[in-house]
Amino acid sequence: MYTRPVVAYLRVSTVKQDLESQWMTIEAWAKSKNIIIDERIIEEEPISGAEDRRPKFQELWRRVKEGKVGTIVVAELSRLSRKMRTLVNFLYDCFENNVTVVSIREGWLDEAMRNELIRPILIAVFSTLYELERKKAEELVDQNY
Repeated sequence: MYTRPVVAYLRVSTVKQDLESQWMTIEAWAKSKNIIIDERIIEEEPISGAEDRRPKFQELWRRVKEGKVGTIVVAELSRLSRKMRTLVNFLYDCFENNVTVVSIREGWLDEAMRNELIRPILIAVFSTLYELERKKAEELVDQNY
């Protein structure tokens, strides 16, 4: 029987952030659930989640649409995107292609995404919060220059 792979997606926004801490979080979660992570997809260079042109993210998204991913594990949902439209579209594509998204920080996400009444509300709230967080961070950076 063929099962679609469990994929961990890791990304940092700045050189001050650490991929290793994300991996340790994901690895500990997988061990506690007796799940094997089949593959790690890592954005090697620091790149903002507001940027859609992240090569590894685009590769992951393509694989979601092609049905070549079963589960995506992230340390937190914001690793996928901090851009509202991108996150909404990505999560809907995952749902429509029967891909489970596990966010360790938002551990209740999987169950909530299965509820057709709650799903659109959750996606809208999270994507809005992450976009606002990103814009605030950009404002702070602009003020420091």
